[in-house]
Amino acid sequence: MSSQGRPPNYPTPSPSRYPPGSPQDGRIGSNRHLAVAALVLALLLAVAVGALVVGLVALNRDVEAVSTAKPAGDSVGTDALQDGAVTAEKLAGGAVTTDALADGAVTGAKVAPDSLTGGNIDESTLDQVPAAKKAKNAVNLGGKAASMYLSAVTLVQAQSGSNTDEVKGPVTASCPADASVIAGGASLEGTTSGIAIVGSAPAEGRAGWTARAQAFDPTTTAWRIVVTAICATGGS
Repeated sequence: MSSQGRPPNYPTPSPSRYPPGSPQDGRIGSNRHLAVAALVLALLLAVAVGALVVGLVALNRDVEAVSTAKPAGDSVGTDALQDGAVTAEKLAGGAVTTDALADGAVTGAKVAPDSLTGGNIDESTLDQVPAAKKAKNAVNLGGKAASMYLSAVTLVQAQSGSNTDEVKGPVTASCPADASVIAGGASLEGTTSGIAIVGSAPAEGRAGWTARAQAFDPTTTAWRIVVTAICATGGS
């Protein structure tokens, strides 16, 4: 062994190109550190890109599976829906039919004002209107029977022939079978000079109105009498 403590034939290390501590030697060390850091970043980036690709592929498969899958019949039940999740805007027109509504599901608070007509209401379910308690029996009006009030008022007329005869009538305007006369009268048409109505009164049994007219002076102009009766039912 040599005096320097090395075995025989041990290669002598070659001296560094740049002396230790020199600026050139410092740059070499720094470059080595940068190279290691860049390698580490490259590895991390490769791992991240690989993970992203795998995630996108898996996501694409999930989206495709959801888009092509068809839910089984009645797979979404009532219990699976949150309160208020299905609003009116989400229902197609006519989608909810009468058969789809449970008895008592539609209450008064859920019905829009004036949306129901008489045909939609069962009258037997309605209570008596408080203000109509005095009208419980419509047969009695003001304490009197309904038959005491007039109704179905009708006007009827009858007339004589139009000529120069001296006397016209009696002419009767008859009421309908179920009505009685409540008023009446007569008038003349054509010449009226020297002609007068000599009788105008209700017919027998108030079945109509009867009138009679007479010419007191000879006339060459045609004339006639027109009798009017106003009839009505009730009033007895």
